[in-house]
Amino acid sequence: MLDAEGDVLLANSLFETLSGYSDQSWVELDIRDLLLTPDGEANPFEGKSLLDFKRKLFMLTANKSILPVYADQSEIEGQKYLVIITKQLSQKDEKPTVGSFSENTARGSQMKPIEKADQQSAKSIVPEAKSAEGGHEIRTALNGMLGFAESLMHESIVTSDQKVKKTVQNLLKSGHKLKQILIGKESDMPSNSINLNLSIVNPADVIKKLIDKHKENNTGIEIPVIWNESALPKLLTDNNRLHYILDYFISRAIQFTRSGEVKIQTAENKQTSCFEVQIDNIGLDFPFRVVDEINHQNETKIFNYNAEAFSAYPEIRQVLKELFALEAGLWLDEGDHMGLIPTLSFNSCFVDGAADAEEVLEKKLSELQPSVLIVEDDKFNAAVLKMYLSKLNKVVYAHSGNEALNILERSIAKGVHFDLIIMDIGLPEPWNGILLKQEILKNWPKFALVPIICHTAFTDNEIAADVETAGFQAVLTKPVRRIELLHAMNKLV
Repeated sequence: MLDAEGDVLLANSLFETLSGYSDQSWVELDIRDLLLTPDGEANPFEGKSLLDFKRKLFMLTANKSILPVYADQSEIEGQKYLVIITKQLSQKDEKPTVGSFSENTARGSQMKPIEKADQQSAKSIVPEAKSAEGGHEIRTALNGMLGFAESLMHESIVTSDQKVKKTVQNLLKSGHKLKQILIGKESDMPSNSINLNLSIVNPADVIKKLIDKHKENNTGIEIPVIWNESALPKLLTDNNRLHYILDYFISRAIQFTRSGEVKIQTAENKQTSCFEVQIDNIGLDFPFRVVDEINHQNETKIFNYNAEAFSAYPEIRQVLKELFALEAGLWLDEGDHMGLIPTLSFNSCFVDGAADAEEVLEKKLSELQPSVLIVEDDKFNAAVLKMYLSKLNKVVYAHSGNEALNILERSIAKGVHFDLIIMDIGLPEPWNGILLKQEILKNWPKFALVPIICHTAFTDNEIAADVETAGFQAVLTKPVRRIELLHAMNKLV
């Protein structure tokens, strides 16, 4: 696994065997010094930003030998890249292929792709991860481990000692790798689930990468961009979701544009200090009832990707789901060439791109000083939440449903109110988070105005449907990063 600079963050034992780098000596590697091309041949790592690719390269091993390999690189989360490296078969293993290296050969039975080996090992270690109970137990434990490790990264004893800092970073990397295996590519959680891989993203970098991608595909369509790149704000967003959304509209424009070009225009919205991008144009392939519903939702700010108008269009429904997860707006106008022009607006902007997003969110929240009730039966996870919200003075904890009801009754009798509730789903009987939410609203109807965040380690279909029906204002699935919680609380408070 690589970061955006090309530094190797994570490697498995098969990579160590193949490359000769062992005992984590690979932590000092830069991918540009490891995977090479012959003189005069373009190297995919030459650019400023890393790109997705699949091709033959040569690995410079630890003993300074050259090893022919097949490399498959893809972006797996914000500014993180996965490289699957496969040793090329020699002539004695297979008849030589004329002209190009066969991808089927690279994935053949004699090959052992590193990532697939890792996934198989992980499945044997956590065979029950996909079951409701097994997944719940693993997520709960992982939430505590990652929570404490993340909090430690801010402690002076860690920041002042590079060796200790590296150890904690490796703990976080390993934990997030396990998290990716648990979550997989698809999630059954509802649309208000906001476990985003949040980071500060430069939208100009994403757009340039997408333009390069489509130019490589020889589309024959010109893609001019109108912007003042230096004036664009940075976004606190999920890089993968942002990439998916913009790629959807740019690809659609290339396919359906009625003007022979795809003009992209970006700007900072002066009223909201946020980022807008306009794509001219995506043709007329969107049904008008879909266009009317999208514009109506944008006007009312009541977003529902399950609206009847979208039911027959799963692709449109999916991109709207991703838009709503990012709290992004979409408006569709008809342009001069009869094609529709989408304007996408994104919130959570940082004009100062160097700002630490966590610190900014924490400062905003601490200035508001909301009164928060946390209902969490697992003491380890309750301690994690306590560390996450250490700058807030008004945080009360309940470790069972009965305790939560008693705390609320006493507080209300004293005239004390809560601005937000964080509710675990897996509570001691006779309660769970859904039943407890219903009981609170039954006893005190005014709590319908208090946002309640669902905080759960359950992710199977049946529970996800119950959570969506229960009407939580936000859903956080464990393991939860501190920035995710702060982001959700800022939005709701």
